[in-house]
Amino acid sequence: MRSYTRFALAPLALVVGASALIGADARGTQTSTSRTAPPRTIELREDGSPFIALNIWVRSGSAADPKGKEGLASLTAALLTGGATTQDSLEQILQKLYPMAAAYGASVDKEMTNLTGRVHRDNLDAFYGLFRNTVLSPAFNDGDFNRIKAQRMNFLERARRYSRDEELSKQLLFWAA
Repeated sequence: MRSYTRFALAPLALVVGASALIGADARGTQTSTSRTAPPRTIELREDGSPFIALNIWVRSGSAADPKGKEGLASLTAALLTGGATTQDSLEQILQKLYPMAAAYGASVDKEMTNLTGRVHRDNLDAFYGLFRNTVLSPAFNDGDFNRIKAQRMNFLERARRYSRDEELSKQLLFWAA
């Protein structure tokens, strides 16, 4: 059995200035800069598991990308979870995460961005500090931006072209409808 604690903080707006996002500490205390509805915290338990999963759902996805800047939400989410913070470099973050056997990442779809993290409960305090800094204090360094943009472009130009015929067909049908 696994025990997952999910913090669903929505609705929020994912913008390049990610410091405006909502923060919640590991004990559930909430703060919000959102001018819409207050954040919601949802806790789901599975008894017997030592793992904790943190999710931040943002009601903004690729559909909100401005014309001519398609991919902005995806690139921003990748910069949040794959880049440095104002407190730590990417190398320092990875060195801190490795002994915890913890990780965090992001996914973006049309309507929503999801920032996720998973950690053993014994390492929650240390992990939460890193996860919180990722969301509230990203560095948005030029080096991180260039690296992630190059990875994304490489994926689009090479890997996706040759390995995702079914997904391409679905997108073409969606656009034609």
